[in-house]
Amino acid sequence: MGDGIFNDIAGAYASATSSWLGTLQPLAQRLFLLLATIELIWSGIWWAFATRHDEIVLVRILRKVVTLMFLYTVLLLAPTWIPMIIGSFVRAGQEASGFDALDPSTVVQQGIDVAVGMFDSIDSVLALIEAPWWLFIAPIFVVLSFTVIAGILLMTLIESYIVIGGGILLLGFAGSRWTVSFAEGYLVYAVRVGVKLFVLYLLIGIGMSLPETWLSEEFSLLPNPRRFFEVMGAAIIFAMIVWRVPEFAASMLGNRGGFLLDRAYSDDYH
Repeated sequence: MGDGIFNDIAGAYASATSSWLGTLQPLAQRLFLLLATIELIWSGIWWAFATRHDEIVLVRILRKVVTLMFLYTVLLLAPTWIPMIIGSFVRAGQEASGFDALDPSTVVQQGIDVAVGMFDSIDSVLALIEAPWWLFIAPIFVVLSFTVIAGILLMTLIESYIVIGGGILLLGFAGSRWTVSFAEGYLVYAVRVGVKLFVLYLLIGIGMSLPETWLSEEFSLLPNPRRFFEVMGAAIIFAMIVWRVPEFAASMLGNRGGFLLDRAYSDDYH
């Protein structure tokens, strides 16, 4: 990321991700092994009382072990797989939008540039100190709108860092049928964050080129202030789009996301 206060905030969380992983992954592994042991003991009790042939019981034991081994592999490789999942959405958004380095500080700077252009337009006609107060409303709201957009991008980036670094603990709950839904929720959440970042790159990538159109024409100040307030309205609408559309896109995944991990434990006995 480039320089800027907003990027510094994101960078602080990004740098903390590695320390979170180093601390939480061993805890998640121990939790998984404990729950897997309980799961095997519980299943073994029911298998012992089940009136089935030995071959069928052996098959179910093998199925249980393979399931647990697979889920444990997901836990071990999560530090590689989860960033890869989220990063693939980010790269897709970057390629589609044409912005390789979109960051919160760049977004805020764009809003400041628009506001400065509006102030320069005022100053070219009359001194700023002599301008009517309502002319300053539009530039202020433009900066606020772009700050909101930067804040949404920053919060989503921080979400991704928490998913990568802190959320891995939830994968430890995959070791038991009673808690596997926690791990499934974590995986679904990781994909949702990736989708939100993808959509944000698309929306902000398009919106970052709009101010060039807004400033391409001279503002009509005293006789017709409409242009100023049109730019203000456009910036506010842009912020509303960035606020709502990514959440809507992520919600299309549904609650389960298609993983259905609990089915791996569903046929142990009848």
